[in-house]
Amino acid sequence: MVTGELWIARVTPPENGEMRELLARARGLDVWERRADMLIVAADELVLAELERRGIGHVERLLPLAEFEERARHRAEGAEGEGST
Repeated sequence: MVTGELWIARVTPPENGEMRELLARARGLDVWERRADMLIVAADELVLAELERRGIGHVERLLPLAEFEERARHRAEGAEGEGST
């Protein structure tokens, strides 16, 4: 059962691991960006912790999803206000 806080995170394969293997073994990730050496994902804290525990990938938590969304709202509001006089 997934019930933790949602995070934006950078996930990389373990040393000597491959991205293909990481993607095949990782479940519960919403992949936002994929590069040859890393993923940017949105995922539940419990999913991220399980990736680390099982040695599937290295996880760098960047920002809680709620904070990311709040920052995006503020940027959008600022952009809308710039065109107004």
